[in-house]
Amino acid sequence: MSYFLLSKMAKLKINYIRHTISIMQKSTTTMPVISQLLNNRLIGMEFSSVAVVPTMFKREDYKRTKHDALFSKWQILIRPNDWKDFNNGKEGVIRRYRHEDLPPICSTGLYELGVAVIGQDLGQKFDPDNVVPIYLGESVDVRSRLQDYGRCGGHLPASLFEDISLNGFYIFFRYALMGSKWEAAAIEGMILSTIDYACNTRNNGRRRQLELVEKLGDREFMSKRKSQVLVPLLQDQVVTRIKEEKKNKNFLTSILKLMRPFGFPE
Repeated sequence: MSYFLLSKMAKLKINYIRHTISIMQKSTTTMPVISQLLNNRLIGMEFSSVAVVPTMFKREDYKRTKHDALFSKWQILIRPNDWKDFNNGKEGVIRRYRHEDLPPICSTGLYELGVAVIGQDLGQKFDPDNVVPIYLGESVDVRSRLQDYGRCGGHLPASLFEDISLNGFYIFFRYALMGSKWEAAAIEGMILSTIDYACNTRNNGRRRQLELVEKLGDREFMSKRKSQVLVPLLQDQVVTRIKEEKKNKNFLTSILKLMRPFGFPE
């Protein structure tokens, strides 16, 4: 296909979507997010002759990000000895993970996995800043996805969870419920476009399992983590969109449905 024809097709696609959005813009305030999403996916990534590579920030090196407050509180998913105790048939141990604080059944949204060392007493308070986020994901059923991680590591290598447990770390989770998978996937993509989670691969390069384990084994690593709030490109839009999700759950879904004929995945 010639460059001229490809450019013509791209222009028609973009003009159609922009026309649709311009009509809906009169009745909504969420356009900055959609516009940025279109610019990144349609113009910047697919049809631009000059690729723009954003600055990537390693998530584990920062204690906080601007969107932290939008997630639930960190809760324990797996304790250091949970898998070992279950495999050894320890009395009273009926599962390999903690289920008490999991989200409701069939809830769509984002979730993060993190690791930290805390006292043996589960009632002991811990500082959320000491939880090191290692993975960001989305699912139509966050509860089931977290249960998969608890049982066997899910789609992540079981060796990762074993290495973390051997170092005495607890595995934590937190979540932010969304109105649809489309919305969760769009926001996940925005975050992963500038924040590098050690265990993510899609839009995040290679999985940095060995690097992560080495950092967790370094006693000085926790003290070296940066205290300033990580606010990379698009974080204002991510925060705004998640807040507005509570007011209008169907808006972004309707926009993304319009994009399906133009190469956006279902």
